[in-house]
Amino acid sequence: MPVNVLYMVRTWGIGGTHTLMRLLLRNLSEKGFRMMVAGYAPSNPVDEEFFEILRREGHEVLPERVPWNGPPSWLSARRAVAGLAAKYDIRIIHTHDNLSNLIVAYTNTRQPCARVASAYGWFEPKSNVQVVSGAGWFDGWSRRKLLLYYWIDLNLALPRFDVVYTVSHTMKRKLLTGRTAAQRICVVYTGIEADKFDQGSRRNEVRRHFRLPEDSIVVGTVSRLSGEKGHIVLLDAVRRLAKDLPELRLLIVGRGYMREQIERRAKDLGIAGRVVLAGYYEDLPGALASMDIFALPSLLDEGLPTSVLEAQAAGLPVVASDAGGTCESIAPDLTGLLVPPGDASALGDALAALAKNKQLRLEMGMRARERVRQCFTVARMMSEIAAAYRQSMLKTR
Repeated sequence: MPVNVLYMVRTWGIGGTHTLMRLLLRNLSEKGFRMMVAGYAPSNPVDEEFFEILRREGHEVLPERVPWNGPPSWLSARRAVAGLAAKYDIRIIHTHDNLSNLIVAYTNTRQPCARVASAYGWFEPKSNVQVVSGAGWFDGWSRRKLLLYYWIDLNLALPRFDVVYTVSHTMKRKLLTGRTAAQRICVVYTGIEADKFDQGSRRNEVRRHFRLPEDSIVVGTVSRLSGEKGHIVLLDAVRRLAKDLPELRLLIVGRGYMREQIERRAKDLGIAGRVVLAGYYEDLPGALASMDIFALPSLLDEGLPTSVLEAQAAGLPVVASDAGGTCESIAPDLTGLLVPPGDASALGDALAALAKNKQLRLEMGMRARERVRQCFTVARMMSEIAAAYRQSMLKTR
């Protein structure tokens, strides 16, 4: 009989967390687990979009929702989780966000039910890094509130879980600043279905679609359009290269609240004609095939950025901020270059070094492709996650 696993998630933007969840849902059934997903009510449009994606892929999204209208819903949310565990004979609850961590950490279930939490990465607001967000998430009271949330997660929620799964040793070091015991923290590098990045549309077809000249050098990035992802810094870096590299173009794939600000900034810098805002683009392998260099200019720490692994699987050299676990996702100076977060000058210099040297781009891209296929396999990831699940169940006996 398969072991029933309940995934709980609440989100405000589809990104790497959801890519990882879909990967787990697709593959863990082969390891003897029945995977189910539960959300919250009232939901938000992004939640519903994600659940619709899961349904189309054939995953089991439960009709019941956990009520949440802020702290007054605390008791009813815990009762709802306990009810789902009893109704569906859940043996493992795996949480994927801070709210779910806190609720599940303090929920009592009737039958033994293991608890696993994911710690993918946090948007830690730092006083020495300016985040242009347009939403006020990283300044003033919002910054203090985020820091409080992280403290609660580190010291009150995560220590109550049987296993805390994280994606990099950098994230593990962060977790150890809280109260979670080291032996409960499990580092599992994200696996990539590398072969699918050979199956996208052809490079010239995608370039025609986005009206990118065939002879242009395309710097690309794939992420939600959110302040902490550093798109504004990337625009500033591209502007610095405009005179020396007239053939340079920037392709930004993703959706988010920063789109209008990015458009305005590109226009103010006089580079709007060089920038393509693609929005959501379903053919990710094709989008990556159209690029020559991949950039991830994040301002805040990443756990282990999935987009960087995907870009390398597609054979692209990477220029990324040295933020969080990003340094573990590439081999610095071999498959990519690291720059300080928020430094448009350093970012521009790194991009220029690759843009002006095709041979270096090709060599880095080849090494990147090979490294991902050796070190970041789905088979390894699923075996390690399955082992973590079984370890969590032993703790409940």
